[in-house]
Parts: sequence; structure tokens; C-alpha cells
Amino acid sequence: DCFMFVSGEYNSCIPPPLTNLVDHFGGSVFAYKTSGIMCYSMGPWGGNRAALQLKTLAGEIGSLAVARVLSIPLIHESMDADGKPLNDDIEGNATKLIDQFEWHATAMKEHRNKYGIP
Repeated sequence: DCFMFVSGEYNSCIPPPLTNLVDHFGGSVFAYKTSGIMCYSMGPWGGNRAALQLKTLAGEIGSLAVARVLSIPLIHESMDADGKPLNDDIEGNATKLIDQFEWHATAMKEHRNKYGIP
């Protein structure tokens, strides 16, 4: 019913294996489904350049990406060894993304169930 892109940024782009994965399955697997985007990078931009490319990719495969994106800059300084955030903003922003994502996914599922897919 929905899916979440979780991606690092590779040379200011989407990592090639992620693009290949999406291409392998084709647009019909993702069409008419909600998508969310979480990105990270070692640099100060938090994967925002990759996130913008993923929003475009989502549209091309027929998915509606929610507006909110979780970007984590300086990933190597943002999490502890167990993967717990060292910054309260990460958890708060993740909650906001997931709330928006869940709302859209539920609405799209109900609409598909009621009206079908064109």
C-alpha cells in the first residue's frame, strides 16, 4: 500500500543500486501508492540532493511522495553505535514524516478500495 525510500547520497545523487532496484521492478509495482523519503549524508546537506531526485523518480513511477522529507546531515555524528539519534530534531522530524506518510497511505488505500485504479 505504501513504501519508504531510505537512501544515502552518493556523489550528490541517488545511489546507482537504488535506481537499478526501482527500474528492475518497474512503475506498476509502485503506481498509485504513497511514498516517503528519508535521506542522509556525511555532509551538511543531509541527502537533500538525493531526496529531490527521489521525489522526481517517485512521480515518474506513478507514486505520490509526501511533502515532508527526513534529512539527516553529518550522519556519522548524528547517531550512536546502536543507531539511536543524538539529536532530538531527528526523532521529531521522523515522527512528523511518518504521521504524514501514514495519513496519505491510508487515504490512498481507501480511495483505491472504493474506486479502483484508473
